[in-house]
Amino acid sequence: PDRYLDRPYIIRMIDCRNVLVQDINMRNSAMWMQHYLACENLTVSGIKVYNHANQNNDMIDIDGCRNVIISDCYGDTDDDALTFKSTSEHPCENITVTNCVLSSHCNAIKCGTESTGGFKNIAISNCIIKPSAENDPIFGLRNGISGISIEVVDGGVMNGITISNISMDGPEVPIFIRLGNRARKHTPEAEIPTVGQLSNVLITQVIARNTGKTGCSITGIPGHPVRNISLSNMILEFAGGIQEPVRPADVPELEDQYPESTMFGHLPAYAFFIRHAEDISLSDITAITLDPDKRQPVISQDVRGLTITNVPRP
Repeated sequence: PDRYLDRPYIIRMIDCRNVLVQDINMRNSAMWMQHYLACENLTVSGIKVYNHANQNNDMIDIDGCRNVIISDCYGDTDDDALTFKSTSEHPCENITVTNCVLSSHCNAIKCGTESTGGFKNIAISNCIIKPSAENDPIFGLRNGISGISIEVVDGGVMNGITISNISMDGPEVPIFIRLGNRARKHTPEAEIPTVGQLSNVLITQVIARNTGKTGCSITGIPGHPVRNISLSNMILEFAGGIQEPVRPADVPELEDQYPESTMFGHLPAYAFFIRHAEDISLSDITAITLDPDKRQPVISQDVRGLTITNVPRP
């Protein structure tokens, strides 16, 4: 957008092929640190990013790229760290991420918000999420808003996301999965996108410590459920401390709003609130609160095919 023309990126590549970015340090950009748009055969390895100078200080934005390998990177950012977007007809597809250490005042791992071209075949593994070394956020929260955010709100299809072996410390919300209908056009000339699809997401082997009171959510919107979501083998530690029950009916839909893991306020469940969904599996999950909490660990509304296995109640 024109309003960003006086805020340059440190790296911006558009429609490039066979790109290697390796073993460099980057610090304090005017905008996102790196933006790779519609690139193919991209490898990013061994980089270090510290980005706490301005708003929108992301670590890396992979935007409608295919055949991407990201490994052995460090990022400490005010805004989102590892970010996948799709601001055109090009999907983000065939992407692997491994062995990264991420810190963010916002979202450490994020798909979205822009989703027009969709997301396909993304695998993220063996990553650490920890509090930022920077104490004073420009935006966000001191220890981060979310660890993992998966979002489709501007149309597009998400299919085939795998996230595994994640250890996180400090974010308000460990996991946020959201299908909404913000319906923002990727260009002024484009048609308004229809509601997208979000399905086939697997998140496993997650440890989350020192997270907040909000709880995790997996939500679609009326008539448009999220589908085939599997969460397993997790140890989740929440702050707890909510003494008044929260009714599902009190949680607003907010289907056209910007997606954020804290958008609904404190959720009806201290661990997982699930709404407008089909074929959801929760298995082998230990979810505890540090302070006593009146909420149940799992609450669902308008869900077909919910399977809960070995998720103990307090």
